[in-house]
Amino acid sequence: MKSFLNLGADWSSERLKFATQIGVDGVVAMPAPADPDAGFYDLEMLLELRQTVESFGLEFYGIRLLPWKWTYKWQLGLPGRDKQLENLQKTVRYIGAAETPMLVYNMHALRQYRTSSS
Repeated sequence: MKSFLNLGADWSSERLKFATQIGVDGVVAMPAPADPDAGFYDLEMLLELRQTVESFGLEFYGIRLLPWKWTYKWQLGLPGRDKQLENLQKTVRYIGAAETPMLVYNMHALRQYRTSSS
């Protein structure tokens, strides 16, 4: 069995060193995109992240969630959803091209549907 650490958005050398020290096999994370307005993770950034992770002797298992602003339109059926779906397809293709084994996505209904936050 393999173990991994969720790094969240922190891909710092200190955090990767910590992952190595605690003996996990690899990491997953929600990295900050190179261009937040692009709507997808680009291949160059994914390859760079993978190389950085592997330089610590760890495996880059995958991306843990996509930024909310990249997904809410298709989840809620709003105008602009088709562009977001195209960008999701780009992300999936690039994750595959970077030989990253997984994209974790949790479409949790409570996050999208509620009458009020108060």
